[in-house]
Amino acid sequence: MRLLRPVLSLCVSIFLVSAAQAQAPQLPGPKSASATQPIPLPPPNPKTPPQLTSEDVTAFLDGFLPLQLQRDDVAGATISIYQNGQPLILKGYGYADFKKKTPVDPVVTTFRPGSISKLFTYVSMMQLVEQGKLNLDANIQQYLDFQIKPGPSGIGDAPITLRNLATHTAGFEEELHDFGSDKSGKLPLDLRTFLIRNQPNRYAAPGEHLAYSNYGIALIGYIVQRASGEPFVGYVQHHIFTPLGMTHSTFEQPLPKGLVATKGYLQTSKDDTGFEAFTEMPAGGLSSTAADMAIFGQMLLGHGTYNGVQILQPSSVALLLTPQFTPGPGVSPWDLGFYDEDRNGLRFIGHGGDLLACHSQFWIEPTHGLSFFISYNSAGAAQKARGELFDAFVDRYLPGPPNAHPAYAKLTAKQLAPYTGYFLSSRREDSTIFRLSGLQPKEITATKDGNLQISTAKDFYGHPVDFHPVGNDSFYDEVDQSTIHFERDAHGNVVGYATPGHSDRAPLLAAGQWLNIPLGIALTTMLLLVIAALVRTVRRIFWRKRAKLAPQPGTAWATFSMQLAGFALLALLIYIAIMASRLSELTNFYQIGHLDPWLRFEVVLAVVLFVTLILAFISGLRAMRRPIRWITRLKFTIVVLSCLYLGWFLVFFRLMNSPSRF
Repeated sequence: MRLLRPVLSLCVSIFLVSAAQAQAPQLPGPKSASATQPIPLPPPNPKTPPQLTSEDVTAFLDGFLPLQLQRDDVAGATISIYQNGQPLILKGYGYADFKKKTPVDPVVTTFRPGSISKLFTYVSMMQLVEQGKLNLDANIQQYLDFQIKPGPSGIGDAPITLRNLATHTAGFEEELHDFGSDKSGKLPLDLRTFLIRNQPNRYAAPGEHLAYSNYGIALIGYIVQRASGEPFVGYVQHHIFTPLGMTHSTFEQPLPKGLVATKGYLQTSKDDTGFEAFTEMPAGGLSSTAADMAIFGQMLLGHGTYNGVQILQPSSVALLLTPQFTPGPGVSPWDLGFYDEDRNGLRFIGHGGDLLACHSQFWIEPTHGLSFFISYNSAGAAQKARGELFDAFVDRYLPGPPNAHPAYAKLTAKQLAPYTGYFLSSRREDSTIFRLSGLQPKEITATKDGNLQISTAKDFYGHPVDFHPVGNDSFYDEVDQSTIHFERDAHGNVVGYATPGHSDRAPLLAAGQWLNIPLGIALTTMLLLVIAALVRTVRRIFWRKRAKLAPQPGTAWATFSMQLAGFALLALLIYIAIMASRLSELTNFYQIGHLDPWLRFEVVLAVVLFVTLILAFISGLRAMRRPIRWITRLKFTIVVLSCLYLGWFLVFFRLMNSPSRF
């Protein structure tokens, strides 16, 4: 019963990141040889916090990072941590080129920070807001030379604004078509053409829910380009990088001559990924170094000024770092593009970033004047390395009071029941052929201790995380020190929750046993028809002299249309298995964004199956009008219902939709 669902899941969902920090798609991390024998990390922090000095930080990370690289099969990493303009550490670990054993240089080796690129797009936007060329709350349509499609009925006519785009509340669905380049780094098309050709549908009214959208940030970059009269790449270079002295940073893809890039790896034992160019360049096209990112962090902590050069007014920096959208009570807010993470009573502001190989994190903490940047160049770091390193650093040097968490409430199993069930991230594609890949539900269950657990929420050891009730439909996670909040409709039913990313309760027939059981019955039924037909064929060919089967009066064989539908289903399943096997080996963005050839044949097979299911359904109803035994009638009923269900499945999950629209 699981054979049909991987058709799109293996194409896309393995590249999607977690809800709270969803970035560009990722491939699954490799299984290192140390997976069964974890490498121990440094011992617990001392009771008295050590001084935040360069010597202690360097010694601590020299013990921490090399172990991470070995455990997670990571070639190299670059890190910069500054306090009040002074370096606590600026260092490279491991290799920029694993085969040649070229070491990482934190000053000149550029990494690909993925969605951290967005922060430069927001700064560019605010520079033009200061000049009066852009208005955060104006309809973005006035800045564009193509039309934004209206939302479907029920969404309303509220315009999308730059503030909506920057806070990921524009209501766009996810999109992946024309996603990026092959290993050469040459993009398949320009930004404007990409935005027009791949405009996603809208699922919600602007300002309603937070659904992370690379497309929305690419729109901001294009608006910056039109309002400034400069190509986006040139604008950021002339108005941010050059004034600040970020001499090893660029949005050019591939890199211009003179800059040195780290190689990226899905596994260090295999060839590198090449240059991971990103079509939605304002959302993920940055190349930079740890040293340059330290300059950017100091500019933000300096209220728009670095080394005597001012690129933003203090009020503009304050606005960028001010919460703009709060998904729910107690839930971490989203600033004007930046997002927040509270740990040990401190507010860290920044962004994460993921490509296939590179995985990065950038934070500033104004109270202590800290800027923090880490980037790894291998897919093995995708799962936990950044969070593990950040938490270890903060807990060691800036610990909070023990047991500093909200007061927990006590809820009975009956009180917890409304929060349980299956939920779907709002970052999905309900209207495209990839609908099935977005319906990867997160199951929420109640524990005997009166807490909740989310199937996708694990700690660094892979153990389930407990979410403790704190009242008002909110639950607290001690691991991340964060709150999730459940939402109710007008009738008081729990319909979703915020983390701050939004998740909706899954439709009844699209998740869990309500999906798996009927799908399993339908698939088994139709495949049994195929087996029965093959058995009869073999019998006729190899046992011709044996007496023919003599069914009892009132017994009827499956109709030809039913058998044809079974074989059409088998053909689709075989193709899905082949496609899933091939797609599990994707190694670059171009392959992700250009699945059209594979999907075209899948659509053809799905249409053929749909037609044969209709014919089988009709023939089954006709057969049941004849006088037949009750057991035969039961068999025909199961087949007819299976045909009806599989037809609904093909339509509901858009498996016959356009293969070029995703």
